[in-house]
Amino acid sequence: MKGMHLLPLLSLLACLEAMAAPLHPPVSLMSTESLAAEFRVLRQLPDEPWTPELKGWNGWMHQVMLELEHRLREGAYLKPEVVQLLGEPDEVWPWLSRRSEYQLGLSGYTYDASEVLVYYWRGLHDFLFFSCEGPLIVQVDWFLAYE
Repeated sequence: MKGMHLLPLLSLLACLEAMAAPLHPPVSLMSTESLAAEFRVLRQLPDEPWTPELKGWNGWMHQVMLELEHRLREGAYLKPEVVQLLGEPDEVWPWLSRRSEYQLGLSGYTYDASEVLVYYWRGLHDFLFFSCEGPLIVQVDWFLAYE
């Protein structure tokens, strides 16, 4: 029964950790403009140290980006509107560039587009991208490295 006196302390620490976790509204209840504003703030935060809120699977940033992907699907918005909402992309690739062929082509993406707007979640390991043909968004999808 030596470790029994630690149980109340461990329970208290677990409660305090849960209380310290940021509370966020469900992303489905947020407006598209609020989600985009939240994304613009989150993407300015430093990558290090690693935090589950920013870089964890189903962390806050991931949830925000998943909901934005759902709302900004092809045909719903034009390229200038997406850029206005999310800010300038982290990278813009000509579709048939070496980088787009490597990053996306090897993964089976074959969308017909003139350029790709790349918005990082976890850098080039995992990102949301918008394939564009002129002002039209023709595809919205994720590249996930599955490391």
